[in-house]
Amino acid sequence: MRSLAGLTSMSSLYNAVRAVLTTAMLITVVSTPTHPCTCFSPEPGFLAEPGAVLPSNAVGIPWVGKLCTEDPLRNTNAFVIERISDGAAVSVPPRLSYSEVPHALIGALPERLLMLSPEGGLVPGARYIFRYAPLPGSRKCGSFRNEEVHVSVAVNTLFPFVNAPPAFLNVGDVVRRTTTIGSRAGMCSDSVDAVERAVSLVLPRDLFVLQGAILFSTFVNGEPWKPSRMLCDSTAPGSSWEGRGRDRILVACNPAQPNTYIEVMPPGTQVVEMHAWLAGTENLLSASAVFELRCESKPANSSINPAAGGTPAAETPRQALARRGLCVR
Repeated sequence: MRSLAGLTSMSSLYNAVRAVLTTAMLITVVSTPTHPCTCFSPEPGFLAEPGAVLPSNAVGIPWVGKLCTEDPLRNTNAFVIERISDGAAVSVPPRLSYSEVPHALIGALPERLLMLSPEGGLVPGARYIFRYAPLPGSRKCGSFRNEEVHVSVAVNTLFPFVNAPPAFLNVGDVVRRTTTIGSRAGMCSDSVDAVERAVSLVLPRDLFVLQGAILFSTFVNGEPWKPSRMLCDSTAPGSSWEGRGRDRILVACNPAQPNTYIEVMPPGTQVVEMHAWLAGTENLLSASAVFELRCESKPANSSINPAAGGTPAAETPRQALARRGLCVR
């Protein structure tokens, strides 16, 4: 039978070892540097929303994502296009080509896009299924968010149609709130005190139905505007962190970690341009607005002209785009 002194000695040794281990753990936690945000984000895949209606003059659907060969145009076996006819899916040979992006949109969009279309072109009124489907036994070279998309083609709706009224930029009220935005400061995101305004590019009424097939982009003060709520939450080209045709412009007030956020504009005058582009064509609709975003209270006067539907009175969308060397229909 162990003596009381022996048990006391063992208890003291146990407490001493536990104290040493606890101290070591605390030192490790305190001294370990913050690891940078690491994550995996799938590539976009097809740049058309599920159920999208393509305009009658569409030439195909753009694809963004790594393919297995150095020459993506040879990847016809990686894609399947089916036309729905009398309730049955009929396979149509796919055709791949490149579409150059208008110079004024580069930065918001890649310099060129890979376009997929059925051999012979899209048929107005038809329904299609576009699918990324490598042959059995073939390896997939990436992970994609949108590997299959069902679309239909409008019978007689062009983008834009002849004599279409201009698009305009709708600008929301000034709002100050705490918002979450991607950060490079070690964590994937951060909360920031921000002043912001929502914007949306309002297309002519007859084109509303085409929203899911059109690629939108935003520029603020001449630079592409592509924020996200997390560093790894990359937004597909043609959309934004608010969705297609919508965006949110913000400035940070008293940022705790300046110069680490993905996208934050300095307070002051903001020149905002939004564009809607039909991939594979030169068809583009655009509008712009100029307004103030400051960390003080909401400004008494806005530079938005309500009569112009959000377009600044001092500069029309066409003038703003001409200033950047962009021709607009």
